[in-house]
Amino acid sequence: LLPLGAVIEGADIEALDIGEEPKLVGAAGKNTDFPGHLYTFDLSTGAKIDGPTATGCQELNGISYNPVTKVLWGWDQASGLVQIVDGTCGDPVVPSQKGFEVEALSWDNAGETLYFAYNDHNGTSGGDANAAHKLGKYSETEGATWNVCNIEANEIEALEVLNDDTLLVGYHE
Repeated sequence: LLPLGAVIEGADIEALDIGEEPKLVGAAGKNTDFPGHLYTFDLSTGAKIDGPTATGCQELNGISYNPVTKVLWGWDQASGLVQIVDGTCGDPVVPSQKGFEVEALSWDNAGETLYFAYNDHNGTSGGDANAAHKLGKYSETEGATWNVCNIEANEIEALEVLNDDTLLVGYHE
């Protein structure tokens, strides 16, 4: 495992996805001077090309390009699931739910279903380790389904849909 480029201090990158051209986009969380902003990186060197850009988001914990429409979607902890068009976070398509902390997003290959991993803090205390870890999904025709399945393991921090539509899950620690 080799670094793609130099460490970029203070950006608090919480999510990455590869868009068109191809370009690597990173989304900032809240622990930065630019919460909820986007950065663009060179895929061969890791150098920051652009950023921070974006307006209207407060803390992006997950981003994913729809492979069909090419629109960037993000989960803003303050408002919920949003489309990010021309660097602006739109109104929430799916509002945040009390106690739910979404950590990662990934579209299926057909661009029809967006999967999201989240921690359900309702009825728990002690942080993410004690929360219930779940998967949900969103489609424009069916809306959001919050509890597709419970994950009986550590907190999910990354999702990716493989070429055969297998959902790959990355766990904390």
